[in-house]
Amino acid sequence: MSYTDDELMLLAAVPQMIGTAAASASASGIIGTGKELFANASALLEGDRTYPRNAIIRQLVPGVAGDRSQATAWLQKVRDWIAADLKARSVDSAEKLKNVAIEKAREAAALLAAKASPDEAREYKQWAVSVAERVAQAATEGGFLGFGGERVTAGEREFIDQVKRAFDSPAATPSRLSGRKIIITAGPTHEPIDADHFIGTHDGGLLGYKLAEAAVNLGSETVLVSGPAHLPLPPGAQLMPVATTIEMLSVCERELPCDIAICAAAVSKWRLNPGESASNPLQVAAGKQLSLVATPDIVKVLATRRDRRPTVVVGCATERDNAVENGRAKFRETECDFVLIEDASPAAEDLLSNRVTVHLISRDKVETWSRLDKGEVARRLMDALAVRLAANR
Repeated sequence: MSYTDDELMLLAAVPQMIGTAAASASASGIIGTGKELFANASALLEGDRTYPRNAIIRQLVPGVAGDRSQATAWLQKVRDWIAADLKARSVDSAEKLKNVAIEKAREAAALLAAKASPDEAREYKQWAVSVAERVAQAATEGGFLGFGGERVTAGEREFIDQVKRAFDSPAATPSRLSGRKIIITAGPTHEPIDADHFIGTHDGGLLGYKLAEAAVNLGSETVLVSGPAHLPLPPGAQLMPVATTIEMLSVCERELPCDIAICAAAVSKWRLNPGESASNPLQVAAGKQLSLVATPDIVKVLATRRDRRPTVVVGCATERDNAVENGRAKFRETECDFVLIEDASPAAEDLLSNRVTVHLISRDKVETWSRLDKGEVARRLMDALAVRLAANR
C-alpha cells in the first residue's frame, strides 16, 4: 500500500516525538538529558537494521546500511517538521509535548490499521515504543550525577504505557470535531456563456479536498461542496457536486446550520447577465460584447447571515501582492472569523515544489505558516478551528 508524503512524514515524526517526550517525562539533569537524546537518535537509526523487512520503516529511515549522512539529513528534516507543528500548536511545556506525542501515535495507529499489514503495524509499534524505552533507560534518575538512582522513573513508565495504549487503540483516533458539522467548498465554478463556453477559474480544488480529509480525520460530519474537480473524494466526506457559484451558495445554505464553513473554492467573480442570451457560439467567436454581473461572495453571504450563521466562517484567497494587507481588508469586508491567504508573491512562492506560504488572519492576530504542503496547511487550520470551537463552548 502506498503512502502520501504527508502520511510518511507523520509516521516518521511519531517515533521522534515519542522519544523527545520520553526525555521530557523525567527530571534528568543536563548529563541525563544528553544521554537520552543521543539514545533517541540511535534507536531511530537502528529501526532499519532491527526490522529489515518492514517496508514502512525502510522508507522512514533511509541509508542506514551505508552512509548515515542520508539518514541523519532525513531525521533533521523530520525534526524541522515537528518543530513547526509544535510551534503551531503553541506547545510550551513537557506535558503538552507528551499529549501531542500520544495524539500523533493514535493518528499513526489509525493510519497503519487502514493501510499496513498486521505485521508491519506491529513492528512499527515495537520500533516506536522501543525508542521511548531506550530513552528512558539511557539516564539513571536520582543519586549523584546519575549514579545510584532509579533506572526508569514513574513518569517515564506512565508515558510509555500511554504510548502503548495509543497504538493498541487505533479506533480511538482523536475526534476533536466529533459531533460537529463542517461545510467546505472546493474547486472552480463554471459560469455558462453558451453550450460551448464558460467563465471559470484555474483551481484544481486541492486545498478544499485536503481540508475535507483533515476534517473527517478529526471526526466531523463533513460536507464537501465541489465545483468541477478531478480529485478522489476523501473517505468519509459527503460530496455535493455543483457547477456554478449560485449553485454552490444554494447548496451551502441548504446544508445549514453547521459549526464551521470554509470557503476554499476559487469561484468565478463574473457570470452572464441573466437577461443576456448568447445561445449562438458564433456570436462569442465574433467578439460580441457580453453583459456580465458579479457572482455572490459566498463567504460574505454566510458570514453576514442573521439566522443559522455558521459558528465559525473561514474565507480563503490567493494574493500576489501585499498579501497580509489585502487579507486584512478581506477579513473586514466579509465579516468572517478567519481568512486564510495563500501568499503568491515572488518572495513567498516556492516554485520548486508544491509548498506554499499562507497567512491565517483573525481579528487580533496574523499567523504565518511558511513552505508547507497543502495537506499540512489543512491539518493546521482544522486544529486551529477545533481550538476555536472548544473555546466557544
